[in-house]
Amino acid sequence: MKLRIFTQILIGFILGWFSATVVGRDNVYIVLVAIPLIGFIHEVLHLVPLKLYRLDFNFVVNGMLIGFKSTFRNVDQYIVTATAPQILTIALAILYILTMNTYVLILSVLHIVISCEDILKVFRYIVNYST
Repeated sequence: MKLRIFTQILIGFILGWFSATVVGRDNVYIVLVAIPLIGFIHEVLHLVPLKLYRLDFNFVVNGMLIGFKSTFRNVDQYIVTATAPQILTIALAILYILTMNTYVLILSVLHIVISCEDILKVFRYIVNYST
């Protein structure tokens, strides 16, 4: 658990430096304001399949981890719920390709980092439960 928190803090510093480098130190506040918005949209996109599957869930704040805790009936439900926010990653990637806007690039990278734990758990389930 301590390694996870250390890694999150380290990634936070790296992303702060990366954001300031790409958009400039004078404009980094725009990205900092957008981070909670990206996190909120990410969690809402998790909520959609939880509601569709009619699963019981709790909203949990545990240190730096914020999200929903639920018991899934099968692995497929977990995979769909965990990967649902990647709709935002795809939308941001398409928007970046169309506009070449550095803010969109930064938000896309931030969302991928926010999604790392979900993506890694999905890969773990796929490897462990695929036959």
